[in-house]
Amino acid sequence: MLTLFGVILGALLPLCALIAIGYGLRRASILTAEVVPTLNNLVLNLLLPASIIRGLGRAPAASVRLFGLPVLLLIAELAMMALCMAVARHRGVEPRRMAVIMLVAAFGNTAFLGYPVTLALLPAQFPATVLLDEFAMTLALYPLAPLLGGLYGVGGNAKAAVRAFLRGPLFLAVAAGLLLRYAPLPSVATSFPFGHTLIQGAARTLELLAQATTPVVLLAFGAMLDPSALERRPGLVHVVCAAKLLGLPLLMLALCRGASMHGGLLAVGVLQAAMPSSVMTAVLSERYGLDAPFALRVVFTSTLLALLTLPLMLLLAR
Repeated sequence: MLTLFGVILGALLPLCALIAIGYGLRRASILTAEVVPTLNNLVLNLLLPASIIRGLGRAPAASVRLFGLPVLLLIAELAMMALCMAVARHRGVEPRRMAVIMLVAAFGNTAFLGYPVTLALLPAQFPATVLLDEFAMTLALYPLAPLLGGLYGVGGNAKAAVRAFLRGPLFLAVAAGLLLRYAPLPSVATSFPFGHTLIQGAARTLELLAQATTPVVLLAFGAMLDPSALERRPGLVHVVCAAKLLGLPLLMLALCRGASMHGGLLAVGVLQAAMPSSVMTAVLSERYGLDAPFALRVVFTSTLLALLTLPLMLLLAR
C-alpha cells in the first residue's frame, strides 16, 4: 500500500507543482487574465491536435480482445454521463453545470497522470493504457464537449457547434491520426528523395509540440484557479468527485469481470477509470460556454483526492 501511495504521489506532484506555478504566475501578474484564453487557444488549436495526431498515429497494434477494454470504458463513461444527467435534472441543477458534471464525472486524466502511474505500477499494460486514452477518452471527449456546449452552453447552438467541431483542428487531428495509424503513408513517403528525413523531421516536430501540451495546460489551469471559489457548494463538488473516483471505476470493474477480463487488463482498466477528472474538461468547458469555474473546482479537488482513492481502486482490482 505504501508503494502504491508513493508511486501515485510521485506522479501527482509534478502536476500539482505546475498548477501551483501557474497560480503563482497569475498572482505575480506574469500570467494575466488576458493571457489565459490565448494559452487555451494555443492548446486547443495547436498543441493538443499535435498530441492527438502523435498519439493515434503511434497507438499500438492490438488484438480484438485488447480493443474490448476501451469499449468497456466507453460504455462505463456513457452510463455515468446518463446517470449524472438524470440525477442533475431531478435535482434542478442548471443546464450549464449539468453538462460540466457529465464531463468531469466521466473523463479522467488518462494521459497526464495515467501514463506515468501505469508505467510505474503496470508497465506490461502500457499499450492497453494508450488504447484506453486514445480511444475511450480522446475520441469521446472532444466531440461530446462541443455537442454539450451547443446544447447547454451560453448562446449554444448544437448544430453550429458540431459543424464548427467538424471543421476545427481537433477533428482534423483525429482524422489525421487515424489515417497515419491505419494507412501506409510513411512507407509511401519514404520512396521519395529525402522522404525518410522529412518524415523524421515531421515526427520530431509533433513530438515537441505534444510534449508542450501538459505544462501549458496545467500552467493555464493554475492561472484560472480561484481558491476563494473552492468552498462554494463543496458538497456537490465532493459528490461529483465520488462519482468519478469511486463510481466510475467500480462500474468498470463490474463490466470487466462480466467480460471475463482479469489480471493486468482488469487492473489497468479500473486504474484508468479511477483517474481524477481531466484538466481538459475545464479548458473545454470554458471554450464552449459551460460552467468552467465548477469544472475547475472538481478537477482540482479530484486530483487531490486521487492520492487516496487510486490505491484503493487498484487494490480492489488485483
